[in-house]
Amino acid sequence: MKVRVVATAVATGLLLTACGAHTEGQAPSASPRSNVSHTAPAIGADSTSSSGASVAVHGGDAPTSHAPARWTPESRSRVIEAAEEAMRVFARPSLSYDAWWADLEPLLTAPAAQAYAHTLPANIPASKVTGSGRITDASSPYVAAVRVPTDAGDYTVVLNRAQADAAWQVVRITPGQDVE
Repeated sequence: MKVRVVATAVATGLLLTACGAHTEGQAPSASPRSNVSHTAPAIGADSTSSSGASVAVHGGDAPTSHAPARWTPESRSRVIEAAEEAMRVFARPSLSYDAWWADLEPLLTAPAAQAYAHTLPANIPASKVTGSGRITDASSPYVAAVRVPTDAGDYTVVLNRAQADAAWQVVRITPGQDVE
């Protein structure tokens, strides 16, 4: 199971890296491809989004140790909090693209940022988180899948971390089969 999760995360990263480039500051194109993405990726140090929510962003303090990661009650809580926050930032279809992207992009890994750069927030069916997240796959202490309920059904947020004391980063946000 651990190998499958890690292999999936690596494959997703490679696939997302191959996605089209996005010029910073450029609005997404109106191509049909930009209307279908519901996938998201990455998180780092604390900041405050335009919605007033505390969010994790790239560029936080460098980790202080390289101890092997392991699951603890604190790390489980942190990954759930990171997934819920990512969904709160992602699920705001009424925001302008620029405002939505300014809050979401810092939460994403670089490959995820490339993949989500052309997502139009108006096409995201969810508009709010409706409950607590639940870890659905924790076979590796470096990668986790968290199911987060929304008003449009459950989404799965896949997150990773480079080492034990690194912040969790969103790799992917995927709507469940029940999302309308």
